Amino acid sequence: MSIKILDSAHKHNLSDDSSRACLAKEHAEQMLDCQPEKRLYAGFDHNGSPLEIIALIEDNTIKVIHAMKLRNARRENPPESARCFYKRGML
Repeated sequence: MSIKILDSAHKHNLSDDSSRACLAKEHAEQMLDCQPEKRLYAGFDHNGSPLEIIALIEDNTIKVIHAMKLRNARRENPPESARCFYKRGML
């Protein structure tokens, strides 16, 4: 599956490389919506910084629409799929 970083993903000044690294490494994901398919990803960039990414899945492409450092609110109430990262102290 290919990855496309949309302009809206740059709002928080995260590099395309950071977003791609997060998606390429072990990460947690959670379905947010079905039409179009929207997912939340929580993982790490190439420097080990925790990130959250929101992407649309269309035409066999992950279209990143939002990318930023993981928010404290997300740490306090992690998506179900990310709880394993929290239990291991990774996020």
